[in-house]
Amino acid sequence: MLTRLDFDGENLRSEADGLYELRNVRMGQRLYHDFLKPPHILTQYTPLFYLVPGLIARGIHATDLDTFFIGRSFVWISWLSVGVMIYGLARQAGCEQRFAAIGGLLWLGGHLATAWAFSYRPDSVALALSLGALLVYRGGTRGGRWTGVVLVLLIVAFLHKQSAICAWMVIVWEEYRANRFGRATMFSCGWVGALAAIVWATNRLTDGAFVLNVFESTAKLALSQQRLYPVVALVSGAGVFAGGALACSLLAAYGPTKLLKHYFVVALSVAFVSSAKAGGNVNYFLEPFAVGCILSSILLQQCWRRMVGRSAIFAASIWLSFLLGPTLDVTWQRFRRLPEDAREIMEHGARRKTRDEAWQNVLIRLNAAAEPALIEDPYLALRVGGPPYLLNGANFGGMQRDGTFDDSALLRMVQAGGFGIIVTTFPVEATAKRRAFPDRWLVPIRNRYCLAESVSGFYIYRPRSAGTFGPTSPTDHK
Repeated sequence: MLTRLDFDGENLRSEADGLYELRNVRMGQRLYHDFLKPPHILTQYTPLFYLVPGLIARGIHATDLDTFFIGRSFVWISWLSVGVMIYGLARQAGCEQRFAAIGGLLWLGGHLATAWAFSYRPDSVALALSLGALLVYRGGTRGGRWTGVVLVLLIVAFLHKQSAICAWMVIVWEEYRANRFGRATMFSCGWVGALAAIVWATNRLTDGAFVLNVFESTAKLALSQQRLYPVVALVSGAGVFAGGALACSLLAAYGPTKLLKHYFVVALSVAFVSSAKAGGNVNYFLEPFAVGCILSSILLQQCWRRMVGRSAIFAASIWLSFLLGPTLDVTWQRFRRLPEDAREIMEHGARRKTRDEAWQNVLIRLNAAAEPALIEDPYLALRVGGPPYLLNGANFGGMQRDGTFDDSALLRMVQAGGFGIIVTTFPVEATAKRRAFPDRWLVPIRNRYCLAESVSGFYIYRPRSAGTFGPTSPTDHK
C-alpha cells in the first residue's frame, strides 16, 4: 500500500483531476475554472480537500511527485483514522475492547474500504471528520460541552466533500427529538449559515466557477449502466451491511446504539440517492459501511453473550461467515503477498525510474508540438505540466451525453486539424471498455489524423496533409 502512495500514475480512475488541482494550490494558481471553456478541467470537490495538503506542499517547496505523495498520504492517514473512530464509537456504545477492535479491523480489512485508502479522493477525509464529530458529540455534548467543536468538525467535513451531510442530519434530529431546541437551532442554523456564507464568498472569488464545478456539474442523474454500483457495494460489504441491518432490527430501540442506528439508515439512504447521480461510484457507501462496522461489533458482542440454543448459534455462524470471511480473505491475501510486496518495496526506486523514463519518452514529443495537444490519458495530460486543453475525456464525454457540456468547439478544432498532436491510450479504431474519448470524438480523429508512432504504450496521431483526409489505415504510418 505504501508504494501506491508514491505511484507515478493513477491509483483510481479520475484521480488525476484532484492531483491537478492539488498541484495548482502548491503553485499558487487558481483552484476552480469555468470548465465550459478551455482548459476544460472539472474540479469536483469543496476547497479544503485541495488546500490542506496543497499548502503543506507549498510550504516545503515540494516537487510535483512529492506533492502527489503528500496528498495521498493525507488521505491514507484519514483512512487509518476512520478505523480509530470506529473503535472509539464502539467503546462509547458499551463494547469491550476486543469487540470494538474487531469493528476497526472490519474497516481496515474490508474489500469495500481498502481501495480508497491510497487514492487522492476526499471520501476518507470527510468520513474521518464526520465520525470525529459524532465521537465528540456523544462524549461531550450531553452536558452541553464541546458543541462548538462538533459544529466546526461538521463544517470542515463538508468543506472536504459536499456530500458529508449525514452526521449533521443525525445530530440535528437527535437534538430536536430530545427537545434541546436551542442547541438544535444552533447546529442547524449555524451549519447552514456558515456554509452558505463560505459558498457565496468562494463563488464570488471564483467568478461563479465554484458552484458550476461542485454542484451544477453533478446535478444530472446517472446513466443506466451506473445504477449497478449499489449492487457492487452491497455485495462487497455484504457481512457488514447485514450486521448493520440486523443491529437496527434486533438491538434496543433506545440506549447507546440509537444514534448509530439512525446514522446507519440515513447514511445508507443518502448513499443510494448519491450513487444515482452522474459519476456515482461505490465510494458513496463507505459511510454506511463504517457505521455498519460499529453496529456489527456491538451485535457481535451481544451474540457472544446471549446465544442460546443450536438455532441461534447456527444463525450467528452464518452471519459471522459473511462478516469475517471477506476480512479474513483480505488478510490472507496480504499475507500471501508479503514476499512479492517486499520485493516491490525493494525494487520501487528502479521501477519508478523506469516508469518516469516511459513518461518522458511521450512528454518529449508533446512538449515539441507547437499547437495544442489533445490527450486521452488524464495522468499523462497532468504530467505535461501546463494547463491541458482537456483533462478527463471520460468526464466531459459523459456530460456531453447529459447535455451539460457542449463539445462542438472541440469537434471543429479536430476537424480543422487544430491539434498539433493527439495522444490516445488505444488505437482510434479500437473499441475498449475503459476508453476515455467518446465515439463522436474518435470518428473525426480517424478522418483527420494519422498514426505517427506508438511510444510507451501510447498512440501518437498527427494531422494529415491536405488532400489525404479519410479513414486511418494500417499503412498510414509505415
